[in-house]
Amino acid sequence: MSDAKQPKTRNLSHANLAGSDLAEADLHEVNLRHATLRNADLSGSDLTNADLTGANLRNASLQDAVAAHANLEGADLRGANMEGANLRGARLDGCLTDELSETS
Repeated sequence: MSDAKQPKTRNLSHANLAGSDLAEADLHEVNLRHATLRNADLSGSDLTNADLTGANLRNASLQDAVAAHANLEGADLRGANMEGANLRGARLDGCLTDELSETS
């Protein structure tokens, strides 16, 4: 992973990262409270123990991301691609999500 994808600071609260390419980024334990990550590519990223409280992740790609034990309380996940994401132990209270419909 290149240094360009490593965060320079561990506090990115309220940052506007809309549309950013953060695929495969090491964002574990980063403070992303109320950050704007709308349409961002976070596929394969490590968000373990990250704080994403109230973050805007609308239409973001979190495919195969690891967000184990992350705090996503109140985050907006509408339209987000969560396929293969590891959310084990993540806090999801108050998240905004798309309605799921059962298909057969």
